[in-house]
Amino acid sequence: DCFQLEPSFEFTLNDDDFNIKIESTEFNNQKAIAVIKTGNGIRTDYIYDLTGRTMLANLDYGIAALGSNPNEVLVKTTFQAPLPTFPSNMKPQQKFPMTYNAVIQSQTDENDKTENNKTIEVQFVGFEDLKFIDNNNNTLEFNQACHFKSQLEDETLDEWYAQGFGQIKFVRTKANGDVKSSEAIGDEP
Repeated sequence: DCFQLEPSFEFTLNDDDFNIKIESTEFNNQKAIAVIKTGNGIRTDYIYDLTGRTMLANLDYGIAALGSNPNEVLVKTTFQAPLPTFPSNMKPQQKFPMTYNAVIQSQTDENDKTENNKTIEVQFVGFEDLKFIDNNNNTLEFNQACHFKSQLEDETLDEWYAQGFGQIKFVRTKANGDVKSSEAIGDEP
């Protein structure tokens, strides 16, 4: 299962600026799993249900360099039903809708609240074997990583997920084919 998250996993992304730590947590009185991304004075917790398939929330912490407390949540994005979920038992090339009904709430100003609702079509491209060299020159091999593709306005987003780790790579490409942004668990050999 590409989405199963393993609490206690820790790794660094290929840019060496961000660390990922996976921890058990609780969110809205239910057991959950947090994928905690830290680096460059920034922390975001991505909260998932226990399957790792359903997104529950994103918690953005304060940035000390900008005068806010880095130990307190500054912005809380909570997803509402229908929750954004990757379905189980997908077949290669299968497409499915992913709905994001997000309530974005400032934790410092209760009047600063917005809602963002959108549905995108996601395609399960299929399973792929990926190999990376991490920042310590270790080879990381992921057999049967799940590859997904979606259109975000005039950009394409490719994402790869692997059991235990969650998202191990993403590439966001502009309409002209130029890479807008990318991130991975290591560099490809």
